[in-house]
Amino acid sequence: AERGVLSADGVVRAAAVTKVGFLSLGASDARPAAGAAGAVADAAGPADGTKQRLQLKELLEAGDFFFSHQAPLTLTLQRQLALAAAGKEALAWEHVEGRFVWNGAALQPLVEAGIGPWLSPIVHGALLCEPLEPLSGVSMTACLVSRRSCEHAGTRFKARGINDDGHTANYVETEQSLRFELRGGAEGAMASLVQVRGSAPLFWEQRTSTIKVNTKPKLTRNAALCLPALQRHVAQQLAAYGSPALLVSLLDAKGEEAALAAALAECAARVSVPTGQRIKYVPFDLRQASRSSRADGLKAGVAHLAADVRS
Repeated sequence: AERGVLSADGVVRAAAVTKVGFLSLGASDARPAAGAAGAVADAAGPADGTKQRLQLKELLEAGDFFFSHQAPLTLTLQRQLALAAAGKEALAWEHVEGRFVWNGAALQPLVEAGIGPWLSPIVHGALLCEPLEPLSGVSMTACLVSRRSCEHAGTRFKARGINDDGHTANYVETEQSLRFELRGGAEGAMASLVQVRGSAPLFWEQRTSTIKVNTKPKLTRNAALCLPALQRHVAQQLAAYGSPALLVSLLDAKGEEAALAAALAECAARVSVPTGQRIKYVPFDLRQASRSSRADGLKAGVAHLAADVRS
């Protein structure tokens, strides 16, 4: 299950997790590990964690967990090149982005025992890399990497909004990159575009039931009490990606999301940033713009954001 991925050193290899087994660390426990070949449910029943191990095995083998010994998957291409320019090794553990390391807790005892090449951070997301049709003697490779944060993890309807540390649910950093190379490899260049998305950075929930799935979103704290967490969130984004930053809201201006949209606008207007840095709140009702078609909505969104991006 190998994939190509674009790094500062060119296209290198990464691998998807496709097979998982569990080994007992208890000397007195001789029962077969769930997930091993031929393993069956333990006689002790669900209390021993068999069901949970099987669920975890299914999750890990879904094909969207990746690792690489050749590319620092947690780092954007820009970050990799900056480290290379400074004479630093991008694969070194000290440069790993912890927010994208899903096996961080499992690796911690190994980190404490000693840093080494045996530490393999695993990221959750998507990884696609494909060669494009050569154009005028230039070969091109396109790569898409999405990194999902583990800092406020959870399934869609169970994890919503922001936490007190400023981390949003379903936060994903997506990087689109291109490598251009003259035939023969004499010269080349790389370009990268990074954007992030996450749940609306407020304290809210969306409870579901077996009768109704898409229930109305509900604020669990008012705008004033959401502001400190949003302030931390904005500070984290500016530290990671620089200034200026666009805070784009795709919440519906009317209907069930109207209260969320109004609270977010109120909070965004009150966020303070250090001197020399800048953020801009940009609301865009994607649902309203997409009434005729999704394509029309996306086209209108690009046009709506164009002036803000250029400024």
